[in-house]
Amino acid sequence: MGLSWVELLPELDTVTLDAQQRLQIRFSQSSNSKASELLPRLNPVIVGMDDQFVDQVETPIALSHVWIAKLLEALASAKPAVIGVDFAFPVKRFDSIYLADNPQVNFHQRLIQGLANASRSVPIVAIKVWDSEKSDFSPIHPDFQNVLDSQPGEFEAVTSAMFCQDVDGMIRTLPDSVCQPDDTEHGLANEMAVAMGLPGVKAGWIDFSIGEKFDYIPMMDVIQASERGDKAWLSSRFEGRPVLFGAVMQNMDSHFSPHPLAAWLGDTTYVPGVLFHAQIFRSIVSERGIKALPDWIPIVLTLVTATLWWLPSQRLFELSVLVMMLSATVVQVLLIHRSLWLPLSLMWLCGASLVVLRLVFDNIVNLSEKRRLKKVFGGYVSPSVLDGILKGSIDGSGQGKEVEVAILFSDIRGFTRFGEKHSAEQVVQLLNDYFGRMTRVVHESGGTVDKFIGDGLMAFFGAPNSLLRPATQAACCALKMQNELESFNQTLEARGQQPIQIGIGLHFGWAVIGHIGSPDRFEYTAIGDTVNATARIESLSKDLGTSVLCSKAFAERMNQEDSIPVDKHFAEFPNLGNLKMTNFGPQALKGRADMAVFGMEMKR
Repeated sequence: MGLSWVELLPELDTVTLDAQQRLQIRFSQSSNSKASELLPRLNPVIVGMDDQFVDQVETPIALSHVWIAKLLEALASAKPAVIGVDFAFPVKRFDSIYLADNPQVNFHQRLIQGLANASRSVPIVAIKVWDSEKSDFSPIHPDFQNVLDSQPGEFEAVTSAMFCQDVDGMIRTLPDSVCQPDDTEHGLANEMAVAMGLPGVKAGWIDFSIGEKFDYIPMMDVIQASERGDKAWLSSRFEGRPVLFGAVMQNMDSHFSPHPLAAWLGDTTYVPGVLFHAQIFRSIVSERGIKALPDWIPIVLTLVTATLWWLPSQRLFELSVLVMMLSATVVQVLLIHRSLWLPLSLMWLCGASLVVLRLVFDNIVNLSEKRRLKKVFGGYVSPSVLDGILKGSIDGSGQGKEVEVAILFSDIRGFTRFGEKHSAEQVVQLLNDYFGRMTRVVHESGGTVDKFIGDGLMAFFGAPNSLLRPATQAACCALKMQNELESFNQTLEARGQQPIQIGIGLHFGWAVIGHIGSPDRFEYTAIGDTVNATARIESLSKDLGTSVLCSKAFAERMNQEDSIPVDKHFAEFPNLGNLKMTNFGPQALKGRADMAVFGMEMKR
């Protein structure tokens, strides 16, 4: 299962989780309906220290003791369910610092007094801050620690404010011992829930689909309402509600969220940390912190996906993998609505990898099989025919197709007498050598060898692969065969044998091309009147004393093809205007009407 260590997997899982929660936030009414049942009793109220506060007071934020004391007393007077303070209490005493307009007020004593007064009527949970240089939490001053620890209840009054940050810098995970620097299982939101008598949640993911975006109440509004004695205003906003106090300035203690959380910031996902505590609190008290299913489940799904490799058909394999992945994704969507998370990136990566590997593997196997078939059957059919069979463009259905093609017939003249004067082995050797050379010329010229008839050869141009210049390529093939014959005769003379002469007939017209024969034995061939006429033209070439004889239809087709660019098959004859065409006029063909024919040779 080495794939599980690929760095892509956790990122892919988090992207999927974000996308599904985004769909829940936008389209799922059921997600918010359950959250609405919790409101307002369990939906936290945010009290924010904002830019307005900073502008109104003359003291630095670090010396806001008096204002925080007033805020805690004001909140406590409204009898909230719990107060969470996302603001670190001082480490030191500030006895020597006084307000200019009220020098009688001792900063340290005033904050202790406010904290003590508030904690008598409402549980207060405060935070401690991690000191990375000391690798430990910075302790708050013992005076504040003692007041907080004196509260009744099973909750931790001073707890970590740390968040679990994913590799992409986002915060998605409920803070637990895995990501806390001191392995503590306590976080601010969790201890607030415990202080309210609710069970805490130690692990899982934050459910961002619960509730609307947060807004906040400025802390100065709370203090001023208390100072003017507006108990109704305070009670209507805080009575029986969990309250979180913290900085809401965007440039102070902010983090990245996968989803917008602050109503006053629009779609911005870089939001104050107090909002994460609030959303974590929602997830905990609604018992909808998203929990991961056991690790063995995605591993089993991945193994099941891997076993699909053994399906015999590539198409069936791909379809099965697709169905498996889609089904698992549907289950994942259903589970997220039940606050359960099924990570599928391992299965997805495995499935996608197997599809690619299977495609490569099957292509290699098919290529090897095609090479084997070409090696075994390449001598029985022309390369163009074998390629068509392997590609599926030529099948054995027996359906012929009428195609305009150029037909070439060649024959060794006087071969009967040669056979009478030589042994069978010599005859076979000569034919094999001769046909080997001429077949290569036909194939190089783009033609298809149809069959060998004794010492004769039949080929056609324009099927199964269509050609722009079938007649021209057939003419070039005939000329190349004449050149090849000169080389072959030199070989025969070196063996002490007599040279041979051949006649070639060329014709152009319609022919039926396809599989001809019985279901047990057939061949890919051309039949029709054009084929029969070509054979007659070749026979006539001897009587007219020319090596290459073509029909008028063939010559006219070559003339039409003259404007078509020359290709590689007849680059040896770039200018067919050098052909010497001898007009023999209409000639009688056996069993046919007279036909005009032309002798063809290159000008010397």
